[in-house]
Amino acid sequence: MSDDREPDDAVAEDRPLPAVLAPAWTMAALGASLGLFWLTAAARPAKGGDIVNLQLCFSAGLAIVTWGVSRVHLPTRPAADALGLRATPAGVLVLSALAGCALLLPASWLDDRITQLFPRSAEELAARTDAMSFATPARKLAFAFAAMGLGPISEDLFFRGALFRALRRTEAAALSVATTALAFAVFHVDARMFPIALLGGVVLGVLRERTGSVLASTAAHVAYNGVITIGLLAGKLKLETAGPSHALGAAGAAATAGLCWAAIAWARRSPTTLAARARDLE
Repeated sequence: MSDDREPDDAVAEDRPLPAVLAPAWTMAALGASLGLFWLTAAARPAKGGDIVNLQLCFSAGLAIVTWGVSRVHLPTRPAADALGLRATPAGVLVLSALAGCALLLPASWLDDRITQLFPRSAEELAARTDAMSFATPARKLAFAFAAMGLGPISEDLFFRGALFRALRRTEAAALSVATTALAFAVFHVDARMFPIALLGGVVLGVLRERTGSVLASTAAHVAYNGVITIGLLAGKLKLETAGPSHALGAAGAAATAGLCWAAIAWARRSPTTLAARARDLE
């Protein structure tokens, strides 16, 4: 019998994603996000450049490229599997969220050291302060939604979701974590943020890999952003607040490591997470 199928009827196949190609997808996500931001800022000069619009544009850009990674490298997979959305024990999620909260201490310590070495100009400080000025409760609510929900969720669905899922099928766990952590740091653009985002990317990547689910890293990321956001909106934190002491920063690092270890130990005892990790290799 002759094969009279049209070319479009060809069976889709998953394509490997080597680590060397991951930067291309990261640049695509960054380009899409910045492109959307520039378009909206040009269309609405008075409001297009604010921090809420910036986060909305970056989340939209990430969503577009997340879909692209899934369609190119994982076209045969259900959406949930392509994004690493898998059942995770509640205890693992709670411990991951606590690790995200603890991570704020070493990250703040590192930010303080960087700021001392490379202080921001008066103009940059004024711009940052203006961007964080919210005149109405509605603007505060919009910022909270963007910073605590939309931002970390969209970032994790791309970096620890589709990108990690595609990488892990062919690359070692350590290389997959390192690649997504570097991509995550580069995506934050600001050179001062690179070491902090790299640290966060490693912690989130380890949680993602050891639990087999993007939900664990997302819980940690949402908690980390949530503490900062609530502190800023409540007036308990300032953009240029001095970082914690060396001792407190070290204690926070130890607490982060301990909570991650506890989450991973719990995951090792769970058939659900063991099955989820196995799915990453399929």
